[in-house]
Amino acid sequence: MNYLNGTVKGKSTSISKNKIKESLSQISTVFVKKWVDYSSKYGLGYLLSDGTTGIYFNDNSKILVDHYNNKIDYVSKSDGRSSELMSFSMEEIPHNREISKKVTLMQYFRKYLNGANSYQTSSNTGFSEKKPNDPPFCYVKCWLKTYQVILFRLNNKIIQVNFSDKSQLVIYAEKELMVFTGANHSSKSFYHLGDDIPRGSEAYRKLEVVKGMLIKLNSKEEESKPSVDNEESNLMVDAF
Repeated sequence: MNYLNGTVKGKSTSISKNKIKESLSQISTVFVKKWVDYSSKYGLGYLLSDGTTGIYFNDNSKILVDHYNNKIDYVSKSDGRSSELMSFSMEEIPHNREISKKVTLMQYFRKYLNGANSYQTSSNTGFSEKKPNDPPFCYVKCWLKTYQVILFRLNNKIIQVNFSDKSQLVIYAEKELMVFTGANHSSKSFYHLGDDIPRGSEAYRKLEVVKGMLIKLNSKEEESKPSVDNEESNLMVDAF
């Protein structure tokens, strides 16, 4: 994320909404729709906009299930350099105690995050359609939480940051674009990360916060411990 290391930049007046929509239509825009922080015991559960349910476990392993509850992807614990991917169906769960336990936990998280819509089809869930340029499966690669902010870095090169005042900042690294939604959805601004953002603006201040979190997230110290700074809330949170 080198473009975040120097002066904070961006300029909403230089980009039309149509241009932004055109650029975003060319890349994956799957994002975290809901999440529940249970990191005191298991990890972070989340629901993506394409209907995928995932858990980022405290041991850095990850498990995902598609919206139809058919295909499961399990990414083993990472030592910071490599990890192993296993894919299987609900009918073919490996005879492995640890994986079986995590599949069971995933089902509990999935039911909780989806609520009454857990087993509905894609036609009436409001989930986004999969794009040709989406990764084979999207998931949260890492995350960091403070008292007022939660940051998700996804494998589709999106950085999503939600603030306690309901504002949101999303960076689309592939296109070097940023979308900032003001507190309580009061406004939405679009930026290129190569132009100036007015100092003192809400977008500027919050991008500065994000820069600090990314530096912390990238440090070797943060890679070796759970990515959470405060006690878990045991509450489900909607991204919007």
